[in-house]
Amino acid sequence: MTDNNYDIFSCDYHVHSEFSPCSEDMDIREIARLSSEVKVGVTITDHSYRFYLDSMARFSERDIEKTIDRTAARQNIINYMEKMKRFNVNIGIEIDMLPCGEMLFEDDILDSLHVKLGAVHYLDSIHNGKNCDEVIEEFKKMTLAFINAGVDIIAHPFRILGSNGIDVDESLILWLTKHARGKAALEVNAHKKFPELDVKMVRKCCEYGTQVAIGTDSHRMAELFDFSYHRKIFEDSGADNIEKVIFNIN
Repeated sequence: MTDNNYDIFSCDYHVHSEFSPCSEDMDIREIARLSSEVKVGVTITDHSYRFYLDSMARFSERDIEKTIDRTAARQNIINYMEKMKRFNVNIGIEIDMLPCGEMLFEDDILDSLHVKLGAVHYLDSIHNGKNCDEVIEEFKKMTLAFINAGVDIIAHPFRILGSNGIDVDESLILWLTKHARGKAALEVNAHKKFPELDVKMVRKCCEYGTQVAIGTDSHRMAELFDFSYHRKIFEDSGADNIEKVIFNIN
């Protein structure tokens, strides 16, 4: 892939601000300024759990969905969105999912967002030491729930598995590619890198016409708009039709 395809990097669809607990030095004012300066669109996708929970560790609590204060969370979301509207950025969200299979965000606010990312950050089966087959089944269930709920992008699709030593074979990549086709884009994510999986995923996406989303998943300013990893993945995939499957919601 050559530099004459630079236009596919017109927007970064996965960026955190200082409002995400995992942010290191992100600054929404500086993000907006740099976006305007380099003429690359930015979508702020802070974690949805921050509006409901004080820690992602609480996902392991039994019946956690019954203890959530949705009234307070709704007001937190409204206040957050009002703050974000002051800046020239797109407002999205990285949606977490409860162990019960319920998306952790208010349904009636979803349609007002620019981009909706679905991200599997927690699996009960991993927390409870289940075998690989049970982990894969729960992963499939959660991912399908996101796809069927209408998210635009599946963020870092296989990170939860790769980070926990679960083998991701060709059949699982094919399974996700086929189920996402025409419904959700699969993200090449640069924050925590799994190049072998990403190359295989991109090849399958190009073969089956499943969209590929570009996201740096920036947690620190140095990561913002750094698409070098994405370029390498696209080059290593050998795909000559990547432009046809690149996600672009603008």
